[in-house]
Amino acid sequence: MKELPRDFWFLCASTLLFVLSFNLILPELNSFLESINESKNKWAVLVPWTITAMLLRPLSGKMADVAGRKFVINLGIIFSIIAAFFYPYALVFSAFFILRMFHGLCVGFQPTGASALAADLIPEHMRGEAMGIFSISISLGFGLGQILGQPIKYLFDLQGVFYAVAIFGLVALMLMFNVKETKPRKDNFTWSDIIPRPSEIIAPEVMVPATIMCLITICTGFYFLLIPEISPALHIENKGAFFFTHMMSGLVVRYLAGRLSDRIGRKKSLLIGVSIFATATILMIGVDSKSLFFFSGFVYGVGTAIISPTIMAWTTDLANPDKKEEGFQLCGWVLNLV
Repeated sequence: MKELPRDFWFLCASTLLFVLSFNLILPELNSFLESINESKNKWAVLVPWTITAMLLRPLSGKMADVAGRKFVINLGIIFSIIAAFFYPYALVFSAFFILRMFHGLCVGFQPTGASALAADLIPEHMRGEAMGIFSISISLGFGLGQILGQPIKYLFDLQGVFYAVAIFGLVALMLMFNVKETKPRKDNFTWSDIIPRPSEIIAPEVMVPATIMCLITICTGFYFLLIPEISPALHIENKGAFFFTHMMSGLVVRYLAGRLSDRIGRKKSLLIGVSIFATATILMIGVDSKSLFFFSGFVYGVGTAIISPTIMAWTTDLANPDKKEEGFQLCGWVLNLV
């Protein structure tokens, strides 16, 4: 732990709050669409968001190489803060669709830059362990955001949830002021330099972890869409409770999984994680009780806790040291695609 620099911990804290901020509203957006008589268009919660994020990944990857990691991270956080203030006014479907596309800008920028900045900051000999810690910050933000949305809505109405997104995002941005840039802006930088060439969009050396991520994320996408629907059917009031269980089961596992992949190798570690993840998806088939529902969430959390830091560490292992951003950009692009 002492070998990890102070900047790494500030990056983890900022990432935690950023992920928490945009997860606050996810469990409630299905209900929001119902309130504006658009229940048939619940697909719009994720589709426009991910399309924008996917299209921006190549641009954000190149931008982080020439303009700096922090510039890309901060830009993503700022987009999220701005988007939060407009949700109360997105009362027709077209406005909601456009706003979700705009909000997708945040995940088109921040995660790619943050992953590469974390990889820059950590010592090579403890790469898996450090990526495990970094992924814990993502998992904490994910789980806490999912579970806190409901009580914030109860206390301050749905508009309060939207404004909470902006507040958490602002704190995440302030924490980034304490992080030093690891990739300073290039001399004679011009905005034309951020346009990626075709050869810079794909990083072949990380195609294997990107493909594994693709297959895993297809399953995860179904969880995002179905859990807010399954929860009320099982009389579970808080629609984020499943993902909170997922987070709690994975907290310690993520740290240990990072160390495990350092010792036994990325491939063996991934095989264990994917096997557990597959077990969780099988348990969700025909789930008809709260106990089975939450047990599946527990197993699901353990599986993803092993997979996430291992894929991040493996991507760092394989990526071209001078083009590290492209490796994370490709994995992020695949994640948004599916």
